[in-house]
Amino acid sequence: RNYRNSADIGLGLVALARGARDEARALLEGAQSDTANIYPFTHVQAIIGLARIAESDGDMALRDALLRKALRFAGERSLLEEYITVLLAISQVRPVQAPLPELVASVLDYVGSIHLDSAVQTLTDLLADPVRDSVGNTDS
Repeated sequence: RNYRNSADIGLGLVALARGARDEARALLEGAQSDTANIYPFTHVQAIIGLARIAESDGDMALRDALLRKALRFAGERSLLEEYITVLLAISQVRPVQAPLPELVASVLDYVGSIHLDSAVQTLTDLLADPVRDSVGNTDS
């Protein structure tokens, strides 16, 4: 079942990239319903995909709730790569209430202390991006 759910999530993300939102939603939600048989990385990717669908539907409250869910899931399980992936997704939409600079800074301190250079670079770039710093989504 893990493999099947991962495949469905991958297919759902491909459908989303093609613009087939209904197909993407069905695949992503279907895989998410089987919480016992899902890999953490693909689970986070599915939640981010569902957040993108919610945004395209104009449902910013659901988008923000899904991004918080993904961030909480990754954080509670100490999934560093997934946590950074969610931060990147949040930075693309910049919900007003999201304390993105503080979240990024806290992770940056940690990855710096363990010398994860690629993560340090990604997070430093995220903090320094003036477009992301000046553009906020006020729909949330």
